[in-house]
Amino acid sequence: MSFILKFSFLFCLLSQTLFALESTDVIDVSVIKAYDKNILVLNRGAEDGIFKKDHIMITNKEGFIARGICIKTSMMISHWKIYRVVRPELMTKDVIYQMRSINQSELPPDLTKFAKVDFSKKYNDINDETAKKQLKLQQKRIASYDLPLKAPKDKKLEKKSKSKFEQIIENSFNKEDFIYDTNTVNIEVFASPISFQSRQEQKETHYGMSFKNYGNKYRYKVNAVEKQIRFVDPVSQKSYQSKSSRYDATFETYKVTENFSFLTYASLGREKIGSTYYPKEHTQFGPLGLRWHITENHPTNDFTDISYVPVFDTFRYDDPDIDDVESRTGIRHKLELRVFTKFSTNIQNEIIISYAPFLSQKTGELERNNTYSNIHVGFSYYFNKDVSMEYMFDYENDQFRSDTYDIKPFNLTQTFRIRYNFDL
Repeated sequence: MSFILKFSFLFCLLSQTLFALESTDVIDVSVIKAYDKNILVLNRGAEDGIFKKDHIMITNKEGFIARGICIKTSMMISHWKIYRVVRPELMTKDVIYQMRSINQSELPPDLTKFAKVDFSKKYNDINDETAKKQLKLQQKRIASYDLPLKAPKDKKLEKKSKSKFEQIIENSFNKEDFIYDTNTVNIEVFASPISFQSRQEQKETHYGMSFKNYGNKYRYKVNAVEKQIRFVDPVSQKSYQSKSSRYDATFETYKVTENFSFLTYASLGREKIGSTYYPKEHTQFGPLGLRWHITENHPTNDFTDISYVPVFDTFRYDDPDIDDVESRTGIRHKLELRVFTKFSTNIQNEIIISYAPFLSQKTGELERNNTYSNIHVGFSYYFNKDVSMEYMFDYENDQFRSDTYDIKPFNLTQTFRIRYNFDL
């Protein structure tokens, strides 16, 4: 009996060694997804002899790039904690890397915990099936970068002779990438119990929803906000019930170059206080703008960028001087700075500063009294990944409204609201 037990034990030991990643193995690998804290998903799994605790080195033709330890694996994919990143600028989804086993090398002491923690309930938004779809798209993108140069007559290589601008345009629009990136939609529903404004003792409640995605290449966000307002006239002390509506949409072709993205922006708004419309209708459309990515640790909650979008601006409002509807048409130069910071797992901060001078269609000059500016500061606390509470502080400066209606140009708004997110 003891012989059988010893034989069984030896067989199990040898079988693990036989199929595990060996030091002589060199496997081609691609990055499927990147998470916070240097967690990468690679397109190799248990069927390639990769198991939890495997220790690897990642290289390509440029040389050594990083090391990693496997924290989770399935048949086709594996999750890795990446450390000692020598050349982070070389890590991209559009390159084939080589994975080399270094199981014989000792792990740094601070990383041994990753070999013990159970990650089975984390990083589950991607699996073998979704990985197949991503890999199919990646292979097409990789092919465009890694085609052999000895086939100049190949149509796929013709873009090598095209200008940098032509290549950017071609790489910006891809039907299959668009379908894949827009396949998943995130919906956010929010409501504010109460909001206070400094201008003429306004109190309001607002609610709305947004549709958005965070694709690898194409991203969009659509917002719809309704506000119910109680307005107290400072002279007559009469109270008015009013309502405003605003809809806006942004479409981004993400990183057409290393640091820049293309933007398209559109909005529609209306507000009525008492019997006065300001605006009766406000439409903006910016077909093409640029976003400069200054820093980006995470695409949704830890980044800094600056954008510029010239928008066609049409503004119709009630003019008290002529007792009729007046309109102003021109181009508004929309500049925006965004700074998003993730302080912890639960606490996030956002700062958005907007500055939008108006170029009149009639005079062809910038109108100093028609420059709109806004400073938005928000703090969010996440109870879990779906439910959060947000405090927002907004400073608005609208000199044109002040001149037209003889009120203060600035307005301060403080708002608390509850948000709920879910994916379709």
